[in-house]
Amino acid sequence: MKDRWIYLSALFIIFIFWGCRNKGGKTKQTEVKPREQIVYLTTGPDSNAILVADSVIYTVYLSNPDSLDEWRAFTLRYMNRDKLVDLIFQGIYDGHLNAYSYRDWVFGNKVVIPVDSVRKLETYKGRIGQIEFVERWFYSPQTSTFYKQVLEATLAYELYDNEGKVRGYAPLFKVFFCENKEKQIAK
Repeated sequence: MKDRWIYLSALFIIFIFWGCRNKGGKTKQTEVKPREQIVYLTTGPDSNAILVADSVIYTVYLSNPDSLDEWRAFTLRYMNRDKLVDLIFQGIYDGHLNAYSYRDWVFGNKVVIPVDSVRKLETYKGRIGQIEFVERWFYSPQTSTFYKQVLEATLAYELYDNEGKVRGYAPLFKVFFCENKEKQIAK
């Protein structure tokens, strides 16, 4: 019986490695290349700015749940979390932004959250501790200036353990900042 498990395990491993190889016998690798075209920022303060990064995704902390984390406290010293969160919620209420279900978006569906449902999510406003940005980055060699264009953002609220400490974050909703506007870059 033990020999059978060893045999099946070895066969499974061989099958996995065989399936991950291409016809040339080399392991498949997905290579992501940056766009090779030059894209200029056509609106804003500098029409000579060149696209240097498209769809950069990163997370920013908006709060410091750990009073002993001096570095995070230092980096957030000028952050007005309440104002940022209020502006996003107000943009949804005013009809300038749509809130999308993050969970549906992950599976390829753009499901708008109705405004009355967003109002119910206000109970999480005080717990919003992260925002994930998707941005385009531009650089102007003439002025040595760096520009960012925020395309979308996901607000995330804090999750707590039994002791009341933050154990992670959960997405509340996603907003797209340029979805109803003309494209702001020319290709």
